[in-house]
Amino acid sequence: MLPLEKTKKKLIIWSVVTLMACGLYVFCISLISSINKGLATIDYELDMEIQKENTLKDLSFIIRETESDRAVLDSYSIDSDGVVSFINSIEIYAKELGNNPEITSVSIKQLDPINELFEELELQLIVRGNWSGVYTFTKLLDYLPQNTLITKINLDKKSYTDEEEKKETLWEAVFTINTLKKK
Repeated sequence: MLPLEKTKKKLIIWSVVTLMACGLYVFCISLISSINKGLATIDYELDMEIQKENTLKDLSFIIRETESDRAVLDSYSIDSDGVVSFINSIEIYAKELGNNPEITSVSIKQLDPINELFEELELQLIVRGNWSGVYTFTKLLDYLPQNTLITKINLDKKSYTDEEEKKETLWEAVFTINTLKKK
């Protein structure tokens, strides 16, 4: 064999080995790159889970810290099943003061923006009685345990004649009262 042919043969072998090594190198780099992308995705998801967990820990801390404050705020609203007892208590207060109460309408309004916890109870009632009873009932509405808001009041002086032809002066107050109600 001639020395040139041996050299040619060695050169071809080395070229093939070099190309195979380069191919193996490119394959390994692409494999490592895809593994790195997968690890980056997993790392991102893990960071998101850690952030969610930290947020939940913060929220649970806030919930524990504000429990007594929330209980006080909840007492200012009517329970979801307490509408009837609220209306009955208003009627009882009015009767105890010597008034004659009459509920004309009860409606539930959604709050804007839509609130997931509360809605608004609107109560319209007429209270008839002497001045002292109507006035005291009006003041009493401010001291109810629920957060009531008198949105409208119409006060009229009425004269009634009874069977004995005795003229009696009564007052008639028409109230629109709003308060928060739990859903």
